[in-house]
Amino acid sequence: MTVKKKPAPPVRYTPEVATEIYQRIEQGESLRSISRDPAMPHLKTICKWFHKYPDFYTDYVKAKEIRAELVFDELLELADSPDVRTMEEVNWMRMRLDIRKWCLSKMHQTRFGNKIEATHKGIEGLAERLASARERVCHEKAYRA
Repeated sequence: MTVKKKPAPPVRYTPEVATEIYQRIEQGESLRSISRDPAMPHLKTICKWFHKYPDFYTDYVKAKEIRAELVFDELLELADSPDVRTMEEVNWMRMRLDIRKWCLSKMHQTRFGNKIEATHKGIEGLAERLASARERVCHEKAYRA
């Protein structure tokens, strides 16, 4: 005979719960792992809080940015690690670095992503310059005729 567990009572939104979520995100935990903790709200509840409490979402985004900075620091530490001696260790370290770099590029695309953004700024007075060039061409044609 199996015993069914009672579902945990819902966790209400409080600044203390929100702060704990931010701190755990900053330290590298995912929302999924946080929501598995019985003392924390369910993942669906956290997602609802994003819509219900705009400041909660804003602070969550800031926590993710801090986490990205910490991952970047970790990448530097790993890259400078003198503990790598064999080819197997080199390959293992390369894999760890590559995974972290990829994750970092997805966590904070504008700062750590590989996307190159090309922008075009219009030249001031371009329309006037084109009109002037057309006039010169027309005058040259009229002069030759």
